Formats: sequence, C-alpha cells, structure tokens
Amino acid sequence: MIMMSVIFIFAMALSGMAISARLQFNKSDERNKATDIAEMGITYYKSVLDRLTAAANTTAQNSTDSYKNSHKNATQTDLNNWYDSSFLASVKGNNELKIGYKQLNTIETDKTYTVTFTSLDESNANYIVVNFTSKGQTAKDTVTLSGKITIQKTAAKGKIGQTAPASTSFSLTESNPVALTAQNKDATYTSSTYFTNDIQIQGNRSLTVQGDAFIGKSLYLQGSANVTISGDAIFQSPMDDPTGNAYNLCISGDTYLVNAQNKLINYPLPTNSCANTAIRGWGIDSNSGINVQY
Repeated sequence: MIMMSVIFIFAMALSGMAISARLQFNKSDERNKATDIAEMGITYYKSVLDRLTAAANTTAQNSTDSYKNSHKNATQTDLNNWYDSSFLASVKGNNELKIGYKQLNTIETDKTYTVTFTSLDESNANYIVVNFTSKGQTAKDTVTLSGKITIQKTAAKGKIGQTAPASTSFSLTESNPVALTAQNKDATYTSSTYFTNDIQIQGNRSLTVQGDAFIGKSLYLQGSANVTISGDAIFQSPMDDPTGNAYNLCISGDTYLVNAQNKLINYPLPTNSCANTAIRGWGIDSNSGINVQY
C-alpha cells in the first residue's frame, strides 16, 4: 500500500513537470512568434523610410535645380546646403513622421504588427535618426521592440582616390598646344580627349569636348571664352583663374585634380555653370543603418 502511494505521488510529480514544461514551451513559442512578427514590422518600416527618403531626395533635387537657376553665382557648397535643407524640410513635413503616428498591418487572423514613430533626432548635420517601436502581437503574446534607423548623407565617390588615367584611356590624344585666338575660333573634339599641352582660349572662342577630358597642363581662359565638356574633367594642375566670371565654363560631369601621389581628388570649380548637383543625397545603409533593441 505504501509502495503504491509512493508510485502515485511520483507519477503525479512527473505529470506536473511535463505539463509545466509543455506550458513553458508553448509560452516560449508564442513569444518567439510575436518577436518574429515585430521584426517583420521593422523590415516593413525600413521600406517605408526608403520610400520617404527617395521622395525627399527628388523634392530636394528639384528645389536645388530651381535655386541654381535663380542664383547664378551659387557655389557648390551653397547648392549642397540648399539640398540638405530642402531634404530635411521634406522629411519633417511628412505626416508619417509625426510623433505617435501608427501603422498597423495584419499578417493573418490574430497576428499583427504595429509600427509607431516616436521621435526624430537631427542633432548631427550628417545624418538623422528615426526612432520607433514595432509591436508584434499574436493571440496569446505581445512583444515590443525599439528601433533606430539612420538616414545619412551619401555622396557618389566617382573617381576619387583612383590613379590618374593614362592617355590610352581616352579615345583621342591632343599633343599640340591648343590656342584658340583670332585665327582659330572654335575647336570640337568628338570623343574623350587627353590634352598633353597648354590650352589657351581668348575672346569668344569655344572649346567643346564630347566626353571626358584630361587637362595635362594649364587651362587659361580670357574674355568671354567658352569651354564645354560633356563628361568628367581631370586637371593635372589647378586652373590659372578658377574664379573668373567673364568666361563660360560648362562641365557636366565631375571635376578632379591630380595630387602629388598621382591620385584624383575632388576639385570643385566655383564658376562651373553645369556643375553636377546630383552627386549627393540621403539614404539608409541596410547593413549599419538599422539598430534594434530586444
């Protein structure tokens, strides 16, 4: 009789342990499901911010183009600052980035996630941080994650840091000095051109390069000279007078200077009327731009 009682008590204990383990497993399983759903909310919110960022970049570019047309003497720094201000104004003016704004999505019956915008940190001039929460919910459990997504300035690196190209990288090589004066009014090069000698343009003479150009020596412009380069321009040495305003300099690509290590560095020209203002924008780095607190 005593033995049967012991067996009964032992069996009840084992049964209780099994039930407890099963309940604990079910609870953990529900928690994991709710966490997975909350993570889906983070992925969704990243796509929302990608969309808002793309729209704000478009708005900023259009605004910068208008600003450039009405401010002929604007420098590249002026244009970049205008772009950034326009971008931030567009982002902050979006209803989806108002404190407390919620976005609810249903995965299936009794399974939803709710993403809530909480704040925008714009204390750093090079990036902004969107703070939010993502709540994953099942029929039996709820998990709320806190997230931060960083939208940062991006810039097209282009050829910065590359070794200065050889003449063989260009379709044409002009080894003679280019002197556009009274006798030689205009010159047009129909493809990318490597200039190994001096370029001197006077009066209303015009030089046109239909592609990239490498300026191997000096580029000297006088009077109302015109230079049009429909590509990148690489300067072996700085221009004699990069701030003059009588001539017209139109380079639609990027401008570089060759440094002492024979590498290309950024070389903005204040008088370039065709400066590429679309070289920078804002975006989200999928690898480092998302931070989640569990």
